[in-house]
Amino acid sequence: MPTAPVILQFDEQKTSTDTKSDSLRKNSKLSKFDEPKMLVSSKAPWFGPTRKIRSVVGLSRVSRLSSSPWPQRRLKGLKAKGKTYERKFVRHLERELADLRSSNRLSKRGIFESNSWFEFTDANGRGACEVDALLRMPDRLIVFECKLTRHGSAEVQLLQLYGPVLARYFPALPQIHVSVFHNPGSSYELHPESPNTILDVLNLPLATFVEWHWLGV
Repeated sequence: MPTAPVILQFDEQKTSTDTKSDSLRKNSKLSKFDEPKMLVSSKAPWFGPTRKIRSVVGLSRVSRLSSSPWPQRRLKGLKAKGKTYERKFVRHLERELADLRSSNRLSKRGIFESNSWFEFTDANGRGACEVDALLRMPDRLIVFECKLTRHGSAEVQLLQLYGPVLARYFPALPQIHVSVFHNPGSSYELHPESPNTILDVLNLPLATFVEWHWLGV
C-alpha cells in the first residue's frame, strides 16, 4: 500500500492563519517564493554531485494527494537505509514537539505531518512530490528534507521544488527549509546557527535555509 500522510495536530481549533491561507489559496494568483538566507558554510562544497531534480517553472495549480500516485516499490540498499533514517527523524521530531507542548514551551498551535504528497501543474506538465516532514505554525511553515548522506539534491528539492509548491498551497506562510543528514562527508563545516533541536529551528529567522547534522537516537 502507498504511504499515506501522517499528521499530528497540536490543537484542533483552526487558526486565523489557516483560514487566511485557505482563502488566499483559492483566490490569489501565484505567490512569490523568495530566495532564502543560506545558513551554510561558504567553505563547504556539497558532498557528491547533484542528481537531476525537477524544478518548478510557471506553476499554475497545486493540490494535495492522500498518498503516492505511483505504485509502491520495495526499497533496497542505501535507499532503504535512507528511508529508515527519515522515519527515525520524524519520530524524533514528534517526541520533541510533544515534550515542548507538555512543558508549555510551545505556546503556538501547530500541525506536524510527514510523507505529504502534493500534485501540481507547471510549464512542464503535471507532477507530484512528497515532502518528508512539514511543521505548520500560525506564522511560518518549516519544511524538512532528510538524506542519509549530505547532498546537494536536498537544497534543490527544498528551494526549487517544495518551496514554490508549498508557497502556492500555503501562500500566507513564509518558509524555513531544513536539510537533515546523517553522514556529513569530509567537506562539511558546521555553521554557527545549525540547529540541534526543533526549538532551535523554531527560533530561526524566516526565509532561511539551514543544515541539521542529526546522528539519530
